[in-house]
Amino acid sequence: MTFSEDSKFESQIKTLIERKFGDLLTWEKPLIRQTVGPFDTTNIDQFEVRRDGMVGEAERVLRRFGATVVNFLHDDDCEGDNERRDQWSACLRREINSLHKRTPIWMDAGFGHPDYQADFEYWGQMEQFDLHEALMLSVGVEPKHYSKQRLERAIKAMERERLIEPIEFLARRYEQFFRKFPSTSFGKLRVSPYFLFDWFNEVELSVHPEFMEALRKRVTKSSGPASLSKDATADEAKVRTDKREVDKIAQLFAAMAVDQLGFDPHAKRSPVPKEIADLAASMGLQVSDDTVRKYLKLGARFIPNDWKPQ
Repeated sequence: MTFSEDSKFESQIKTLIERKFGDLLTWEKPLIRQTVGPFDTTNIDQFEVRRDGMVGEAERVLRRFGATVVNFLHDDDCEGDNERRDQWSACLRREINSLHKRTPIWMDAGFGHPDYQADFEYWGQMEQFDLHEALMLSVGVEPKHYSKQRLERAIKAMERERLIEPIEFLARRYEQFFRKFPSTSFGKLRVSPYFLFDWFNEVELSVHPEFMEALRKRVTKSSGPASLSKDATADEAKVRTDKREVDKIAQLFAAMAVDQLGFDPHAKRSPVPKEIADLAASMGLQVSDDTVRKYLKLGARFIPNDWKPQ
């Protein structure tokens, strides 16, 4: 709302309105762009209309009071008609308090708020992403603006009540990411840009175009002519690997799996091979569960039968 500065009366009206509405008066409707997920500006549009309507009503009340009363209300130290002061204090009090509680949050209309957009150039240079970072970047939001803890609280709250659509969208997408990200006994692993790019394409997940483009650039650079040349050189330089060397590497591999992942060399089944394969996948490496199992089994042969973990 704007007010004329042509007179003392107008200036005092402006000041009284500012005092009554506080932050509500300075709130401005953001220009939300449609990106990924829900997009509906109805709530913020209605909020602005209601705020402006209440400000207009308060201004009309002051004008009906007239210059003398407005001058009295403007000066808190002035003694006079306290009935008018109480009347102005009560004017729209409940409505303003109610409106304060309904102030839209930044993602109310969707994830396209300009002040919360991710720095895609910065994140495009990262070697790895944790689950929360990848989740928020997939919808175009800087991860720090909506923390993992806030999302976890929202997911719990959804068991009791409905939340705004963008938050419920994030909660559902979190479940997809949680099931895809590789795990070990120590928790969820970080993943590479290649891991995310391949998965997004595989399932045709709707991802913010600027994040997808940042991932595409990374994947394209590492699979360009320079990389192909390296691979060709490596093929030409292949030599026969000594079996004793393979055995030693397998033993070291098994020892680390036992020490770090709780691998039981005597167990018939173990989740460890899959954990290691998932770890490799998170780094952009392609190693099958069977390959991991093969070399763990080879290394475990050298562990004495009477050995037990300490």
